[in-house]
Amino acid sequence: LDLEGGDADAAEPVEAPAPEPEAEPAPADDVLADIALPDVEAVDSSDAAAAPPVADEDTMMASLTKSVVTSLTDSRSMPDMPQEDELNQEVDTKLELARAYEEMGDAEGARELLEEVLRDGDEAQQEQARGVLARLA
Repeated sequence: LDLEGGDADAAEPVEAPAPEPEAEPAPADDVLADIALPDVEAVDSSDAAAAPPVADEDTMMASLTKSVVTSLTDSRSMPDMPQEDELNQEVDTKLELARAYEEMGDAEGARELLEEVLRDGDEAQQEQARGVLARLA
């Protein structure tokens, strides 16, 4: 190889290596060939008759307001509030669980439950919660 720019005719032409043929992708086991797609009709987007009519904003707001008022005043749509006995039983369960946490040495877990008892319980339950909190202090 003459880098000095010698006789260009003396050099033999160099052939570029032949490109390797591209490998064809492996078939995907014709998984998609077994899927049957439903026939879909083309829809012309300019067809105004197919589009639902657009209600004006006032009509939509009036309808929404009516449905909200109806749902608020309809007693059947209101969830049942827990009865006094159910609430007391739930608070009693929290109180018992707080005592179990105290026995296990989990003072923080017990305090969290006792705070709920103080907030939701009746006078007797709150008094018991105060007694347990005093022991934890």
